[in-house]
Amino acid sequence: MQTILMTRAEFAKIHPDYKLTAKQSQDGRAYVMQLDKNTGGSILVPVHFTD
Repeated sequence: MQTILMTRAEFAKIHPDYKLTAKQSQDGRAYVMQLDKNTGGSILVPVHFTD
């Protein structure tokens, strides 16, 4: 599974329509929407915070 590395400040700048916070997701992880190169559709990818 893919993960995205970003800081919490970068995550805060993303529009709410394109992300899920840890409180909103069922497994307690933050997610960001990203385009899938294989299908051309959008997928939710977990975020790993680097501070």
